Amino acid sequence: MPALVLVPASPSDAEQLAPIQLEAWSQDVGFTTIFPKGATPDTIQHTVAQMEKDMDDMTQHIMLVKDAMSGDIAAYAMWQFIPQRGHDSVEREMLTDHFPLPKDANLEVGNRLIHNGVRKHHEVVTKHFGHGSPHAYLHAIATNPRYRRQGAASMLMKWGIERADDLGLPCYIELRLVRRTSMSSMGLKWWNYSSLKFLPATTTIISV
Repeated sequence: MPALVLVPASPSDAEQLAPIQLEAWSQDVGFTTIFPKGATPDTIQHTVAQMEKDMDDMTQHIMLVKDAMSGDIAAYAMWQFIPQRGHDSVEREMLTDHFPLPKDANLEVGNRLIHNGVRKHHEVVTKHFGHGSPHAYLHAIATNPRYRRQGAASMLMKWGIERADDLGLPCYIELRLVRRTSMSSMGLKWWNYSSLKFLPATTTIISV
């Protein structure tokens, strides 16, 4: 088993990261609906640019697990530690209905799905944590197929959960149904379990 190390991502990692993310999402009906042509050059370029933008956001933390010998990315996670937000800020975000997408995406459906996901996020946070309450949010997590079942994803989950605990924040994590049992082994309390409209995924609220 390779030696794995946990490090923050840098802009130079984005081009290696994008294919891992797109491969992880390729079996998701939401992804294939928004990106019917798959991982085209435009989609890859868009993903790289979005990752670089996220790295400039002080609330966002893209963390990597790398192979210490080869430097290859074994897994990555996108954690966001969201501060207290005012009513107007939340309402503006919930009303947004146009989002940056590549030219060859299904723009109409893509904007609709992302808009519904943003609204669901705020609705769930309001219900369980309070309107505009600070919380830790796991946007995405994926493992390079060559490094599956070697603990890389668990390292990333543990990092985010421990940081949230240090900050006194509850965690909001969206995961597929298949992962619920495995994540319970980390001693997490499951607050809610509900379907996210238009996607065959689940929205799961976890308190640490």
